[in-house]
Order: sequence, then structure tokens, then C-alpha cells
Amino acid sequence: MRISLINVQISEGNNIVPPLGVLYIAATLERQGHELQVFDIDPDVTSCIEQIKTFAPQIIGLGCYTNTYPKARRLTERLKQELPQAVFVCGGVHATAKPVETLRELLVDYLVYAEGERSMSRLVQCLESGAHDEIASIKGLYYWKDGEITYTGPPELIDDLDSIPFPARHLLDFGSYLAPPGMIRGHALDRITTIFTSRGCPYPCIYCASHIVQGKKVRRRSALNVIAELEGLVNNYGIRGFYICDDLVTGDRDWMMEFSRQLTAKNLGLRWACQARVDRADEEMLMLMKQAGCIQLDFGVESGSDKTLKTMKKHTRTDVARHTFRLMHKLKMRCCATFIIGFPGETEEDMEETFHLAKEIRADYTAFYFLTPYPGTAIYHMAVQNRWIDPASTADERYTHRQVSIPIMAIEHSPEKLAAVRRRFQNHFFARNYLRWHNLRFYASLLGILLRSPRAAARCLLNFFKTLRLDDLVESVFELHQRSRRARGEAR
Repeated sequence: MRISLINVQISEGNNIVPPLGVLYIAATLERQGHELQVFDIDPDVTSCIEQIKTFAPQIIGLGCYTNTYPKARRLTERLKQELPQAVFVCGGVHATAKPVETLRELLVDYLVYAEGERSMSRLVQCLESGAHDEIASIKGLYYWKDGEITYTGPPELIDDLDSIPFPARHLLDFGSYLAPPGMIRGHALDRITTIFTSRGCPYPCIYCASHIVQGKKVRRRSALNVIAELEGLVNNYGIRGFYICDDLVTGDRDWMMEFSRQLTAKNLGLRWACQARVDRADEEMLMLMKQAGCIQLDFGVESGSDKTLKTMKKHTRTDVARHTFRLMHKLKMRCCATFIIGFPGETEEDMEETFHLAKEIRADYTAFYFLTPYPGTAIYHMAVQNRWIDPASTADERYTHRQVSIPIMAIEHSPEKLAAVRRRFQNHFFARNYLRWHNLRFYASLLGILLRSPRAAARCLLNFFKTLRLDDLVESVFELHQRSRRARGEAR
């Protein structure tokens, strides 16, 4: 069958990355012998309609997050008008968090709930063979039957992740994702890409929804399987580094130490970074990671108040964060710290404790975000129950940014107060975050882009004046750079 898969992209900020979720599904379907077409687009600035019409797919699949959901709705409406005979399927985090609403609003034929490879492949098999009666036996599907929505039950998650083929990166212009800046949180490095080594997270953090898609049980690929993928990326795309996007990559100490030893033995010369918890890092493991080329760990510290950490169910403490960052500095490894403000019960004093902890731990890159009630998170349910937000607001334009600039909800403090606090906190760390000698060449190239496009430069300055946050100015320039890069790629 001919299948078009679309990741609805939000092209802003400095983290344009390949849509690995869609590419995993594409690889699974391609292995079954289907003909695939993949798009990673911002439909508000990019037109793929004609290419899809020419391809004449029998199935169109769309993946989206909450912040791209309005764009997904607009794109689906256009595609249904142009290709009314195609079967439409949607999936992704937002679809899993709000399946009934998404199915009704998008008016697609099927919705794949949670992990998509197994459910999608079986659905395509049934559609190809005409065995429509068997669709009811496919776990993890929402679909229309006799005018009503039917749910087939929770999907069976894939335990053997090594059985999944590597993402079908060849179906995209993958070189565009490897072009500069290739930022690892303030560290300029080109020809880097992203990988996953595991799925699932057992922690109940109230601001996170990853468990609704990937489950609470942690499933890991073998170290050999991950390294085989990396070798392919080196040979096929000439990558020089990678970023592990897992929620809990350092959660299994034995796995990480085995992976580090095997990666060191391969001598691929790759530099890499990953996300980590402050309570899942020890000196022996970190030393092995450094020997294997790890240059940075990104820690979700989240708060400098132990009271607030309990509220968010982070299951860690500020003294653990202090110890871990002292260890990172001792080993001379780059470290990133992210924080969230705006939690229930969080006082002004609690936020100041967060600011003081951020200054004390001296991360190489520090970022502050607002608590945002994304569907699927515990804080979203709390926000709806307590009327902090209107549940219909998740399709609001306020959600359509990678990171919101104005709080979507205000619990203990006004949106203006939270915005002022974040601005003060973030501006304090601007120089440490961005003004590093190893990034000067890249910033010079961005300046050249701005000088060639006075109108774009004016837009960047206007965005800065809206928030008065210096990081917004940098992010706007990054967005301009990436949009122009993507436009040049499409022109070719």
C-alpha cells in the first residue's frame, strides 16, 4: 500500500530534530513491503499537498503534539478535501492524551493509542487484505463503528525493542537535520542527531505525560543494538555526535556502563549528551561515560525547594542535586539544569530558593520554564478539576509554542508576576548560557543572516520586546535560521 506519514512540526527555537516516532513507524511499515512517503513539515509555511496528491496514498497518517494540534487540524481539513478516498489515521502524544476529542475534532478514521508500531502495522495489514472484521481485535485503536467511537483496549507494549527496525531516516532529507547549529544546550556542535535507547518511565512527575505513550515499565534496547545504529549513522550520514532523548537513560547503571565500555571500544570518535536525573549519577558511571565521548548531561532539577519537589512528585532532593553538580564540575563535564516555576503552593520564597540553587550549582546552561498543563499530565487533570484552565483551551494558540512565553495558568501568582520572575531568572544566566568562545563562529553566521534580512531582524527584535528576555532574542534568530534553511532545502 502507498502510505503518507506526516509529522506536524513546530519550527521554532533551537531544537529542530528528526521525528523519530514517525520514522520508527515508517521503518516498520517499509519492512512489511509498503511504499512510504514521509513529511516533517510546518503546514502554515510549507505546502506538501501537491506532493501527496501526486503520490496518491491510500493511507495518510498524522502525528502531533498539543502544541502542533491546531496545525494538524488545519492540515487534515485540507487533505480530506483533496484526497477524500484516503484512509486517515492519527497518533502521537496529544491523540493519546485526548483520544475521543481528537477523533471527533479531526474526523479521522482511526486513532492509534500510545505506542504505534504494532497497532499501525496490524491496521494496515487489515486494510490491505480487506479484513475489516479483524480490526476490532487490534489493541490500541479508537475508530468509528456505526457512528459511534469504539476503543479496542490498551495496546501491548513492545518488550523486545531490538526487534524494531532503525528509524527510516532515508525517507527524509536527513542532511538538513545535521546542519549547524546542532546545539547541545549552548554548545555548538554540527552533524549531531538524536536517538532513543529505551522507552518508559516509572516516576510520577505531575508535569510529564511521557508515560501515557511509553508506559511506566522501562524497556531497553541492547547496547549492541544501539551501537549498530550509531555505526550506520556514521557510515551513512557522517555524524559526529548524538543526543539520547530517553527519559531515564541513566536509570539502569549497569546498562549505561556496558554501553559506555562498548562505545569506547568501537572508537567511533563521537561526542554525545543525554538527559539524566540528579539521583541517577555516580562518579564511576560518569567517568566511563566521559571516556566514551559524553560531553554533557541535562538534568531536570526543577526546583530549589524541597517542598515544591514533593508537590511535583519528583522523588528527589535539593542536596542530591548539589552533590551531583559538584561531581560534574569535578569531572569537568558540561551540565545543564532546567527548572519549572508556577506549582500549586509555590510561594515567592520557594521560587527564590530555586534561583539561589541555580546560581549555586553553576550549570553550563540554565533554563527556566512555566508549569504548563499539557493533556495527559497529572497537573492537567488537577487544573481542570480546580478550574485553573478551561479544558477546551488545549486547542488554543497559547499552546502552539515549543515553550510558552506567558503562563497558561496562574495558581498562586498572576501570569504577569510569573513572567517577571522568569525574565529576571533567565536574563541572569544569559551570558553563561550563550556567550561562550566556542559558539562565536556560529553567532557570526547568524548575524550575517540578520544583516541580509532586515525584515526578519525586525521580527526578532519585536519578539524580544514582547518578553524582554534575552534568550527569546537568540531563540528567534535560531528560528529564522532554521526556517530559511528548510526553505532552501525545499527549493532544491
